[in-house]
Amino acid sequence: MPRESLDGSLVMEKLAELGQVDEFLDAIDADDLTLARSILTRMARHFNSNAKETEITEQDLDDIMMQIREASDLG
Repeated sequence: MPRESLDGSLVMEKLAELGQVDEFLDAIDADDLTLARSILTRMARHFNSNAKETEITEQDLDDIMMQIREASDLG
C-alpha cells in the first residue's frame, strides 16, 4: 500500500477486509496508539510486499486519524 493510499476511507475499507475495524477503533478509543499503529502496519504489509512502504509512522497515524475523524464528524 503506497503512502498516497493511506487516506482515512481507504484505510477503513482495507481494515474491514481484514476484519480489524473494531480492533483498530478500540485501540484509538483506548488511546493505545502503539496498538493502532501496529494494526495499520500489519494492514499495510498485507496489501503491499514492499517493506519500505509498510512502516506506519506517528505522522501517518495522525494524518489517518484526522481524516477518519473528519469523515465521521467525531473531530
